[in-house]
Amino acid sequence: MRVLALMAYDKAIEAGHLEWQARMQGLLGISYALESEYLKARQHFHNALELAVKSGNHKSLGDAYNNLGGIDFVTSNHKDALENYLEAIRNYESGGYHEKVTDIHINIGGLYLKLKNTEKALYHLKKAYQQFILLDNKIGQSMVLNHIGQAHLENEQIDSAMYFVNQSIQMSKEIQNHYTLTSAYNTKGTILFHSGHYNEALDFFDRCIEIALIIYNTDMISSAYLGMSKTYLKQQDEKKSLEYANLAFELAENINAPQILSSAHQQLAEIYQQLGNFEMSLHHFKAADEIKMKISDQSKLHQIYNLEINRLSKDKEIQRLEIERQNLLLSQRNSVIVIISLLFTAVIVSLILVFSRIRQRQKIKLNEAILIHSEERSKAALDAEIQERKRLGLELHDGVGPLLSLAKLNVTALIEKPDLNQDRKSLILENTVGTLNEVLREMKHISHNMAPIVLIEKGFESAVKDLVIKLNETEKYNVTLDVSGLNGTLDSYLEHAMYRSLLEIINNILMHANGSEINIQIVQDNAEITIMIEDNGKGFDLNQNKNSDGLGLKSTFSRIEGMNGKIYIDSVIGRGTIVTMVVPVYEKSKSWKE
Repeated sequence: MRVLALMAYDKAIEAGHLEWQARMQGLLGISYALESEYLKARQHFHNALELAVKSGNHKSLGDAYNNLGGIDFVTSNHKDALENYLEAIRNYESGGYHEKVTDIHINIGGLYLKLKNTEKALYHLKKAYQQFILLDNKIGQSMVLNHIGQAHLENEQIDSAMYFVNQSIQMSKEIQNHYTLTSAYNTKGTILFHSGHYNEALDFFDRCIEIALIIYNTDMISSAYLGMSKTYLKQQDEKKSLEYANLAFELAENINAPQILSSAHQQLAEIYQQLGNFEMSLHHFKAADEIKMKISDQSKLHQIYNLEINRLSKDKEIQRLEIERQNLLLSQRNSVIVIISLLFTAVIVSLILVFSRIRQRQKIKLNEAILIHSEERSKAALDAEIQERKRLGLELHDGVGPLLSLAKLNVTALIEKPDLNQDRKSLILENTVGTLNEVLREMKHISHNMAPIVLIEKGFESAVKDLVIKLNETEKYNVTLDVSGLNGTLDSYLEHAMYRSLLEIINNILMHANGSEINIQIVQDNAEITIMIEDNGKGFDLNQNKNSDGLGLKSTFSRIEGMNGKIYIDSVIGRGTIVTMVVPVYEKSKSWKE
C-alpha cells in the first residue's frame, strides 16, 4: 500500500492536485500507524492537513483531523484527541458529509470509554447507532453494538453487556463483518471471564484468534492471547497462562506495539508473582513501567506537533489564497486521476479475489451449519407434535373415556331392562344427563387448553389478559401485564404460536420457579413483537440445563424459530429468570410462511 501511495503522490505533485496529495499523505500515515510507528504517521497526517488547508476541501480537512485524533488516542493524548475529533466534525458538517460525522461519534465514544467515562461514551455511541440505522449501515451498527457492550461491561452490567455483544456477533455473522466479529468475540470472552465462566471465556478467545489470523488482525490476536493468559491464571494453570502471555509478548515485539507489550510484561509479572519467582516478577514490572515512560515521552513529542496544527487552523483563511496555483491543464488532471484510479482498481480487484475465496469457504461451512440446525429444529417440532398428541390422547382416555363408558352402561341398562319402574328409570336418566354434562365440561376444558375461545374470538391481547386474570385468581402468584403497541389482529398462526409459547413458559414457572411474582411485557413496533416474561423464582444454571431433554422449552424454541424469531434466556440461581421472545411481524396480506 505504501509503494502505491508514494507513486500516486508523485503523480499528484506533477499534476499539482492538492486534494490527491492530501489523500496520499493520509494513506502513507495510515501505513505507518498500522506498524505502530506513530511519529512517522503523525508527520504524514500533518502534511495531509497542510495540503487540505491549502485546497480548502472540507472532506480532506475532516479526514486529516480524524487521523490526527486517532494518533492522539493511541498515544494517550486524550485532550488533543478530543479537540481534533471535534474539529473533524465541524469540517464534515460544513461540507455535508454527515455519514463521516457518525464515524467520529464512534471514535469519541471509544475515547470516553478509554477514560472510563461510560455516560458520555454511551451518549456518543447511541447517537452513532441511531444514525447508522437511518443509513441502513449494518457494518456501523455491529461495530457500535460491540462498543456499547464494552461500556456496560465497564459499568459491571454483565447482562446488558452480554445482550449488546450478542447482538453485535449476530449482525456481524449475517453481513460477514469479520473485523467486528473478532472484536465482539474478544469482548464476549472478557465478559465471561469477569462473570467467572472461564471455560466459555477460553472458547470465545479462541474463536477471536481463529478469525483474526485469517484477516491478520495482530492487535486482536495479542489481546485474545492476554485474555487466555489471565483466564488460565484464574484457573491456577500457571503453565498455560505463561504460554499465552509469552505468545502475546512475542507478537507485540514483532509488530512493535508498545502498549500491548507493556500489558504483556504486566501479565508476566503477575504470573511469576503467583509462581513465587519474585525476581522475574520484578523484572517484568520494571519493563512495563519503562515502556509506559517511553509512551509518555512520545506523547510529549506529539503535543509539539499539535501546536503546529493549532497554528494551521488559525492561518487557514490566509493560506487558502494559495489555491490560485492549482490552475493546471484539464488533460493533465484527467490523466493523473485515471492513473490513480487504475492503481486503486488493481488493488481492489486483488483484494476482492482473495476475500471471495475466503467468503466462499465460509459460505459452505455456514450452509452445513444451517442444514444441521434445520434438521434439529424439524426433529424438535416433530417430537413436540407427537408429545402433544400423546397428551391429548391421555386426556381423552383418562377423562372423557370413563365418563362415556358410564353413560353407555346407564343407557344399556334402560334398553336391557324395560320393566324397571318409572322412578328407577328417571334416576338412571338423570345420572346419564349428569355424566354427559361432565363429558361436555371435560371436552370444553381440553379444547380451551389447546386454543382458548377468547384467543379465537378476540385475539392474542385479550387471550393474554384473560390468562393473567385467571393466574391472579389462584392467589399463588402476583402477575402483572404491560402491553404496548399491539394494534389490530395478527396472523392466526402467529397468534396461536405466541400464545402457546407464552403458556409453556408460564407453565414452567408455575412448576419449577417457586417464586411469587411474574411480570409479562408485550411490545410491538413496525418490525417485530417482543414478549418478555420475568419471575422472581429460584432461577437455574444455563450451563447445566442447556443440554436438557425437556420438551417444553425445545418446542418453544422450535415454534419461535419456525417463524424466523429469536428466544433469549437470562437466568441466575437465586435471582430469577427472564425469557425474551422476539418475533418478526408481517403484513396481514403476507403469510409468515413466505
